[in-house]
Amino acid sequence: MEEKTNPPQPLSDEYILDRLSELSLQIIHLKTHFDTVLSGFQMFVNLEEKLRQQEEKHIALYSIQTSIEQYNSEMTNLSKKIQDLEIEVYAGKPIEPCE
Repeated sequence: MEEKTNPPQPLSDEYILDRLSELSLQIIHLKTHFDTVLSGFQMFVNLEEKLRQQEEKHIALYSIQTSIEQYNSEMTNLSKKIQDLEIEVYAGKPIEPCE
């Protein structure tokens, strides 16, 4: 025996309107979620940029600190050499005070 299939029934206007309403609500829901995700991603990108800038500043400050320490060391060495030269030059001679 062959099964008889019923021809598809036309959709009612009410069903179509209900379905469109449901789909519209789903679209709005998805857009809201997408906006939330997009906003979170934008905050992440902004924070990542700020972090990169802070890292660059940190590197620059560390470089400056290293340079200052090197100059300080050089100044200390030069000061010691000057003192040694003064001792050598003025050995046995009294140092007169500056006026």
